[in-house]
Amino acid sequence: MIDTPTLPPQNLCGKTAIVTGSSRGIGAGIAVDLARRGASVIINYVSTKSRQAAEGVLQNITSNGGSALLVQADISSIGGIQHLVEESVKFSLSKKIDIVVHNAAFGDDCYLEDITPEFYYKQTDTNLKGPIFLTQAILPHLPSHGGRIVLVSSISARMAFASQTVYAATKAGCEALCRCWAAALGKKYGATVNCVNPGPVATEMYWESDPEFLKSMEPIIDATPAAPRVGQVADIVPLVAVEMTTADAYTWTHEGGLQKGGLTCEGVISPPEKYRAPQDNIYDVIVIGAGYAGLTAARDLANMKHRVLMLEGRDRIGGRTFSLDIEGFRYEMGGTWVSHYQPHILAELRRYGLEKRLVATRQHGYQFDYYTLTTKDQQKQITHEEAASIFQSAWNKFINVDGHYCRKICPLPYQQMGNLMVSRKEVEKFDKLSCRDRYNQIKGELTAEESTMLLSQLLMISGGDLAESSLWDMIRVQALGGHNIDNFEDIWLLYKLKDGQSHLAKMIFDDAAENGLDYLFQTPVGRITDTSHHHGTVEVEVADGRIFYARRVICTVPLNVLKDIQFSPALTTKRQAAINQGHICFMTKIHAEANGSGLASWQGTAYPNDLLLGFGDGVTTQGNSHITAFGGKEHTLFNPNPDLGNIHKAFQSLHSMDIQRLVFHDWNSDRFSQGGPCWWIPGFMTQYQEELQARHGNVFFASADWADGWRAFIDGALEQGWKAAQEVARELQSIKPRTAKI
Repeated sequence: MIDTPTLPPQNLCGKTAIVTGSSRGIGAGIAVDLARRGASVIINYVSTKSRQAAEGVLQNITSNGGSALLVQADISSIGGIQHLVEESVKFSLSKKIDIVVHNAAFGDDCYLEDITPEFYYKQTDTNLKGPIFLTQAILPHLPSHGGRIVLVSSISARMAFASQTVYAATKAGCEALCRCWAAALGKKYGATVNCVNPGPVATEMYWESDPEFLKSMEPIIDATPAAPRVGQVADIVPLVAVEMTTADAYTWTHEGGLQKGGLTCEGVISPPEKYRAPQDNIYDVIVIGAGYAGLTAARDLANMKHRVLMLEGRDRIGGRTFSLDIEGFRYEMGGTWVSHYQPHILAELRRYGLEKRLVATRQHGYQFDYYTLTTKDQQKQITHEEAASIFQSAWNKFINVDGHYCRKICPLPYQQMGNLMVSRKEVEKFDKLSCRDRYNQIKGELTAEESTMLLSQLLMISGGDLAESSLWDMIRVQALGGHNIDNFEDIWLLYKLKDGQSHLAKMIFDDAAENGLDYLFQTPVGRITDTSHHHGTVEVEVADGRIFYARRVICTVPLNVLKDIQFSPALTTKRQAAINQGHICFMTKIHAEANGSGLASWQGTAYPNDLLLGFGDGVTTQGNSHITAFGGKEHTLFNPNPDLGNIHKAFQSLHSMDIQRLVFHDWNSDRFSQGGPCWWIPGFMTQYQEELQARHGNVFFASADWADGWRAFIDGALEQGWKAAQEVARELQSIKPRTAKI
């Protein structure tokens, strides 16, 4: 077993949750799981009789480092509801109630002939009146976006049990409440409403049921597809407790301070596991990693009817790109912009009908519609057109290494290392040079403004020091952009997906899942063993010691993370040297929400500064400016934790602003990325790229980090995933021709 520590996903940190009827049974299980995921939980119980059980739930939570509060309140009464809400708001650090789980229920059986008004009102007051008026009471305390309301109903709502006239009616009513509230509260409060309908679950309430009712359950239990048994609390809890929030990313506000995780992300997969091993216990393919390379490979192979298992260490898809929804506004945390110059991303957008669902980053017409150019001595306001002219002049002097703006040295950017127009030896000469080497060659031709603009852009793009940044990588992106810097902004920083990168990733994932993809999230891989020379399979061992088997493996782990996986047989000396070297991009991307809309049209550069480039990137739902900013190799902002003082200072150096919110992810300390988008040192491409792309026995490698074309971009990941899937599919077709359908 691999010695890799695993922790429960802390994806509800900073959230406050009320779970009614949580002293025992399903409610207790939900309360414990919400707390395990980082939420502060209100454990609600109704009487002194159930206090001891509630205290046991509290002890369970607090002894494991969780936060919880006991509140005795009868939700069948308005007074009890008011008390529960008041105590919950006092307990909440944010003074918000993020999650309400309506679990409390009165479920005694009674035949129609024996129903009394007292019995009727006891059930309806708890099962319907309680949820209605508790939900009404918490509406003023919901967060402005991302609140969660869950009703625990029952299969009794849809089945005929003679002794459950009132109970079945109330549970059917819960379904109706869910439908009504989903429509009413979604747009107005940004909240989701869901309903869970458990079947027979082994709780005290279930075993206290009428004997005739228990007997009527036996055929239902026997016919349960998953297993012919009574359900357990653990079967139900994940359906309620898992929220579509990720453990990744930080937010800061004046009111809430710095918080990690707990942010809404469409890319979070729930439940995190769905797999049933093949009959012979051997998958056709295991895909490691659910970034764009892994998603594309898994989707293509699953669509060919191969048995595919995806393993991912995170709680979400997307790898080094994901979208967060905060108070109705979307933040792109990693790879963001798309272009028609990128063939693979364009193909995916067309495939899913998203090619026209784009939005532009830059919007003119707001108050500060200008560019600030900041040096160590002064800050100067210029027009956007003047700034573009300065940068283009500087870039053209820097990049024109062959007198033809790289058309001679890199005419075919998808065949960089030698083609019919240029020899490999000629490429190797340029690949040895660093950005510092080239800057020193042309710095005498630059004005002070051109030098400031060029240095800030080079450092931001590469995420490393100039001396360790490959000049060839700059030549490559020049060629990919049509050998024309006029296309730079359109390709790099203009067009975004209206629905977010996580939405596209989810469409690819859903495509694969609909075609039988098995998957496990929050499941890091520790060892890959190719036993094909003995047993014809590859073994993949995950952190908890489980081992999965496949005929082929596609590993999409980033370059800087490959060192954390053990390979047997050992990787080649050359590949291991490339892994030990790694890439040098440790850039920073930080979002700020600045008071007022004035900065939505602003753009600026500052050098030297921890943040080198910033620009208006839309207006939030609060009417404030959304600013996106990038820094180069700026470990000072995360040392090792976010340094809020330096972050605020860096933004003010770009332009004065009243920051209301910060949103960011520390990609450099993230164990599954250990850096930003890939940028190589001089000589790395001609020495290592072909080796990184090569297979290792029956293990294939696919990553944007060694793509042929748009390396370090989403398009490069898609390219590599598609390429690996095609290669593996061809081999599987010869191994198992009767099941592989291409």
